[in-house]
Amino acid sequence: MPLTNSNSPLRDVLFFCHEIAGLPPPSSMTETQIVEALKQGSWLARAQAGEGRVPYVGELAHAHRFIGFKALFASLVMKSQAEPALTSSLRPSLTNLFLTLQLLPDYGSTEVDLLRQRLSLLMDRARLNRPPATQYVKADVTDQFRFPKPFRDGQYRYVEANGRLGVPGKVTQQRDRNAQRRVSRHTGDDAGHLIGNQFGGPGGVENLTAQNKIANENGTFHALEDRWAEKLRNSIGIEVVVQDVFRNNEDRPFMRRAAWNEILADGAILKDELVFANTHTPGSREWRAIPPTVPDDNIGRLIPVDFRLRRRLT
Repeated sequence: MPLTNSNSPLRDVLFFCHEIAGLPPPSSMTETQIVEALKQGSWLARAQAGEGRVPYVGELAHAHRFIGFKALFASLVMKSQAEPALTSSLRPSLTNLFLTLQLLPDYGSTEVDLLRQRLSLLMDRARLNRPPATQYVKADVTDQFRFPKPFRDGQYRYVEANGRLGVPGKVTQQRDRNAQRRVSRHTGDDAGHLIGNQFGGPGGVENLTAQNKIANENGTFHALEDRWAEKLRNSIGIEVVVQDVFRNNEDRPFMRRAAWNEILADGAILKDELVFANTHTPGSREWRAIPPTVPDDNIGRLIPVDFRLRRRLT
C-alpha cells in the first residue's frame, strides 16, 4: 500500500519523512526536485526548530500507517536488489532517512524495529555507514505545551500545564537556571517543573512553582516522572495535565495533581491520575518563619502504619 498515488518510490520516501517529522506533505515536485529535497533533508531542520509534531507510535498504529510504511520499505529492499540504479538514486537520501527514524523511540515497537532493519539492509547495499549519535536530531517540542491562565475556585487557586511529553533523549531540553533561581530564591524550596525538562518542557517561570526539594529531586513526583520516561522510551505516548493547587493568598502550592493518558504502541489508550502533597521541609519552614508541627525530637522519624487496617502501629 503506497503512501501516495504516485508510482515513484522516492516520492513515497519523502512523504514518509515528512510524516515522521510531523509535518504536512510536501507540495508537488518533479522527480529531480524530489531527489534534491531528500538529499537536503529540510524536514529534519524543521523538526529541530519546533515546526513539526513527531507522532507517537500508537498514533501511527491507530491510523494504520505502518501498513503503508512496511510496504514501502519492503518494496525498496526488493527493487534495490533487482535495480542497481534505484540503489544509486536512494544513496544520497539514506542517511537522512536513518536520522528521521531516530526521531521515534528506540524500544517497544516491533513495527519500528522492522523499518530500521530494512533500512539497515538498504544502507549495507549502498555501502553507507550509520551516522554517529552526535548527528541525531532532537526535536523542539515546547509548542506542544499549554499554560492556561491561572483560575480560582472557592478558596483555592489553580496553576496548570498540559501537553504531549517528548521522548527523553529525542527532544531538546530547555532548562533556564535564571528562571529557576527567580522562583526558588529565599524559599528553601526547589523551582519544580510542571512539565519536566527531560520531556522538553519550557524553562520559563510559567512552567515552575515552589516544590518540596525531596519530592522534586528523588521523591514521589520524581518517581512518577521516571515511570513516564521509561514508558516514553518504550513507545508509549504520554499526554498530561498537571495542576498545582494553592490556598488563596499563598505563593506556594500545597498539592499537585497529575492526570494523564497513555497511548500504547497498538493505539489503545489508558487513563491514570495521582495526587501529591507538597509539604514543607525544615528549610522551607525556616525561610517562611513557619513553626514545625511536630516536636524537634520527632523530626525525621518514621511513623509505622498499617495501611490495610488504617491504624498507627506502636
